[in-house]
Amino acid sequence: MILLVDAGNSRIKWRLSRAGQTLDQGVVSTPDVAALAQVWQRLGWEASCVSSVAGGEVNEFLRSLLATPAGGGPCGTGDAIQIHWVAAAARSHGIVSSYQPPETLGPDRYCALVAANRQQVAGSPQDWVVVNVGTALTADMLTADGVFLGGVILPGPDLMREALARGTARVIVEDAAVQTGWPVTTRAAVGQGIGWALWGGVAGMLETLGRETGRLPGVLLSGGARAMLVPRFLAAGVELREIDELVLEGLAWIARDQGLNA
Repeated sequence: MILLVDAGNSRIKWRLSRAGQTLDQGVVSTPDVAALAQVWQRLGWEASCVSSVAGGEVNEFLRSLLATPAGGGPCGTGDAIQIHWVAAAARSHGIVSSYQPPETLGPDRYCALVAANRQQVAGSPQDWVVVNVGTALTADMLTADGVFLGGVILPGPDLMREALARGTARVIVEDAAVQTGWPVTTRAAVGQGIGWALWGGVAGMLETLGRETGRLPGVLLSGGARAMLVPRFLAAGVELREIDELVLEGLAWIARDQGLNA
């Protein structure tokens, strides 16, 4: 059994996996990382594979927790076990990276690219813009043969709302839910403004990738705040594939490449 951990800025998601099957999974907020000690106490695993952008203190807590699980070590042995911390590379796991320097690409983006590359269907190559909408939005360009050309990072919906709330005196910022019709209220103006700003970043990557390859790229979409973008993709006629946990999917592929039975 392999424990896959995606530690983000806002949430830590995890999955216990074996031979492609999810045995258990869960999520905690990143500030509540200590809660994982109790959550994982009932689990046993042989190794773990981790993507983390959460920072030093969170990483150190995860490191201590994963090295000797509270549940008694790998399958109950009590021994320290292997922890694989994912780091991006120039050429690995089927990805050829154009990022400079390659190792500065966030491990979450790298895992998502690995997962996207494994979506290819034999005889039907597909270029992807890999989009993850969470605390930040990332939109990364991946060719059908696994070349990562680069991407953009924007503030996610919550950060945009917070910036408006801090920087304006009269704009009342509410939940930026999906808005339809003309934006003739402040709530609709905020909601549609955020949606269009995020769509603009993704549309720019779609145009750039299509111009580079001469093919119409599709979008792989993930992240907890992605719902507000779905209508825009559908209206634009873009091929859209939603995957709930793209980073965890990438972690599973990376673990298998390491010889682990994820």
